[in-house]
Amino acid sequence: MLTREENELLTRTGPGTPAGELLRRYWHVVAAASEITEEKPKKKVRVLGEDLLLYRTRRSHYGLIAEHCAHRGVSLYYGFVEEDGIRCAYHGWKYDACGKCLEQPFENPEAGFKDKISQPAYPVEKLAGLLFAYLGPPEKKPLLPRWDMLTRRDGVRKLEIYQTLRCNWLQAMENSVDPVHTYYLHAHTLRMRGSNQGAYYYRPLNKLDFELVVHPTWAGIQKQRVFAGDGGHVEAPHPLIFPNMLMVPATNGHNMHFRTPWTTRILRSFTCGSIQRKTAASSRAPKIRGRSSSGPRMRPANFTWKIFPVRTKWRGRHRGRLPIVPASTLASPTAASFYSANCCAIRSGRCRTARTQSVSLAITSTMR
Repeated sequence: MLTREENELLTRTGPGTPAGELLRRYWHVVAAASEITEEKPKKKVRVLGEDLLLYRTRRSHYGLIAEHCAHRGVSLYYGFVEEDGIRCAYHGWKYDACGKCLEQPFENPEAGFKDKISQPAYPVEKLAGLLFAYLGPPEKKPLLPRWDMLTRRDGVRKLEIYQTLRCNWLQAMENSVDPVHTYYLHAHTLRMRGSNQGAYYYRPLNKLDFELVVHPTWAGIQKQRVFAGDGGHVEAPHPLIFPNMLMVPATNGHNMHFRTPWTTRILRSFTCGSIQRKTAASSRAPKIRGRSSSGPRMRPANFTWKIFPVRTKWRGRHRGRLPIVPASTLASPTAASFYSANCCAIRSGRCRTARTQSVSLAITSTMR
């Protein structure tokens, strides 16, 4: 058991805390791009204990800035988004995406007071319909890891919204390497409700394997289950990628989870998954290949956008092995390349409150 002091050390994620400073050295998913539109260009977010405002300018540039104006503390959520920044609704102070104060309409311009004012702000990058932010020291900023499921262009991407995980980030990641909770929490619970969707996990285990991985481009723990019974089915490994990611084999490919700490006790979970393209060969266990660090070869695709409600259903099994390929061109300490045959979808979700309804956004590509 952790002592109270150890628990505080590992789970406090606010500014100035040891765990908070560590987590700030990584990129975190802060929202789905579809949540920020021309009609609703602003969104309050809380990341690593900081109250922030995510917004999109008229030029379609994203900014992430401290929510409360440096002047009188008014929430910039009620401000006006303009071409080059956001203007406070109270006295009109305007800030750019870097937090620099651009205008102070009722101050003496000769005093140059605006040049002394800045607002905490963080860089935002858009990738595969997700908005990633880096809250750490600018001089330590790594490249945004370009996971192959986020960059492939030969299939379908889905963005799903889930509920808030009311726990700290370490509890969620500890669960990620717990190989036996799925028997009762998932399979048995579903069976008691008359569903057989958890049958995959409703089997006795013969062996559990754990491997501590220290790779040049990522570090973490891989878990693997060997089921008892005929054939002794060996499951594809589940890499936990430090600090807050998990790769999981699913029915038609792989899923990748991103867990973004809001506060010490609230976690926002994003799930990204790849789904196999159905072909004549896809009835067999997929053949997994690893390519060079330049990434997999992409096929051009025409993308159409659709919005529809959906609930995630996990069932079946994936027999393919998941290779980990070096990605030397990526500077991020968490960057790694995961390549799988016929992967053609990405699913991601976010959680707001325990009563938030599930919504899904899908990008459907037309294959050539």
